[in-house]
Amino acid sequence: MQMALSRTIPFDRLDRFIRLVLPVGLAGVWLWTAYGALTLYQQENIWGVGDWLINYQGGFVRRGLSGEAIYRVASGLGVGPGAVVAAVQIALYAVFYLFAYLSLRRQNNLLAYLLVLVSPAILSFQLHDPQGGYRKEILFFALMALMVWSATRPDPRKQEPVLLGCLAVFPLLILSHEMLAFWLPYPLAVYVYTFGLSRRRAIMLFAILSGSLLAFALSVYFHGDQDIVSAIRDSLAGTRFAQNRGLPVSSPQAGAIAWLAADPVHGKALVQAYILIRGYLVYYPQSAVLTLIAFVPLTRHFKQLATSRMVMFLVLSSILTSLMLFVVAADWGRFIYTHAVALFLLSLLVPSSPVHGSVRIWVAGITLVLVIGYAGLWFLPHSGNANPYLVLR
Repeated sequence: MQMALSRTIPFDRLDRFIRLVLPVGLAGVWLWTAYGALTLYQQENIWGVGDWLINYQGGFVRRGLSGEAIYRVASGLGVGPGAVVAAVQIALYAVFYLFAYLSLRRQNNLLAYLLVLVSPAILSFQLHDPQGGYRKEILFFALMALMVWSATRPDPRKQEPVLLGCLAVFPLLILSHEMLAFWLPYPLAVYVYTFGLSRRRAIMLFAILSGSLLAFALSVYFHGDQDIVSAIRDSLAGTRFAQNRGLPVSSPQAGAIAWLAADPVHGKALVQAYILIRGYLVYYPQSAVLTLIAFVPLTRHFKQLATSRMVMFLVLSSILTSLMLFVVAADWGRFIYTHAVALFLLSLLVPSSPVHGSVRIWVAGITLVLVIGYAGLWFLPHSGNANPYLVLR
């Protein structure tokens, strides 16, 4: 027994095992995610589906671009808009997982990504909290995953038009949800880290980003009101999304469409209430720490990224400016989740060194138990009950 425990396992063998399991695991997560999207569609979920159905049938309004496209496609095909939403969600997650996997496969050390892969707050967030998953940030995830994969190809300079194209279409994401403007610095960081920031590129980026600034300004100005909400609901007649008209806009049962008529005062009041009765200031800092634990083995990646002051500035600007959202919106878990996925994708820009050496079997066994505990004892609630510990809920 003692001799068995003193035996060692080479790190490269563990790395090869992760490479073998990774595509199967991601495919399984995607299939489970697809099932969840279909479930939300069948339920006509007023948040996970309703948010995607905000359209321009009552006039131009924030968050309406993707919903207008979905409305027109559904009308043209003669199907319910919820079915199109489910198809879009499944496709976006497929793009995200595919390009994340292709970028991960290029890393020389997947052991460093083990905690990221099993974290309930990153790749499998929507499985643990379907009400908070499947939202419009997956547009951002798919786009950034494509950018990172392009930036890490053997000759990234040939991919510069792809990255510029992704930045050029970012206004469309902001017109689908203005919140995504706060995460624009991450795609910018991908471009700057890959190509640097010469004067010519700075001018080009400013010209491209002016579209995103305009989109955000339009989203703020065309905030939405009760008349817009009523017109959108009328366009969805015969569905659950046309109901619940008598509820206050700040009610969780009113849904994402009704929330268009809410002003920041409603959001701020809800946040204050949740801080008092839901323990936001107690639990979400713990959730943030638990989420960040997954990135500890990737410290070298982030140190390398930090050698670019502009990249550091862009990442910090996204984190700091997004703190405003924590004041006026109660979805604190979603905001932490979006940053976590963005940081994961950003880390893939830095190649890892090949793993050498070995580990004793008993150490590997203890580590496995800790990893399983990390993966299975908590999750990241998107809102409401902020307690992340499964055994205490």
